[in-house]
Amino acid sequence: MTTAINSRLHSFDNHEHKIDELRPISQVKCISRIKDGYICIHTRTGIIFIVNDTAYLVLQLCDGKHTIKDIAKAIAKNYSKVESFVDDVIRFIKEALRFNMVTVA
Repeated sequence: MTTAINSRLHSFDNHEHKIDELRPISQVKCISRIKDGYICIHTRTGIIFIVNDTAYLVLQLCDGKHTIKDIAKAIAKNYSKVESFVDDVIRFIKEALRFNMVTVA
């Protein structure tokens, strides 16, 4: 399993020049709002994750249609510069890949 995860991360990193054009697909369903975020469950494994509000918004947009750049733009509407959010979204997607919360199309 570690090999499969490392392979996905390596593949993700090899697309660095076009990384913001990748289209992530969420593998979790957020089922309940809690005080500081959301409870999400992996659709295949049943593993439960707790994510903050921003991560929840990112996961909602990980539908295979939105690029990482599209997601960053949507998140940035509530904040400041899009550029900073592209890097933040990329970091989150990389971390989510480690936990199989998303796949990348």
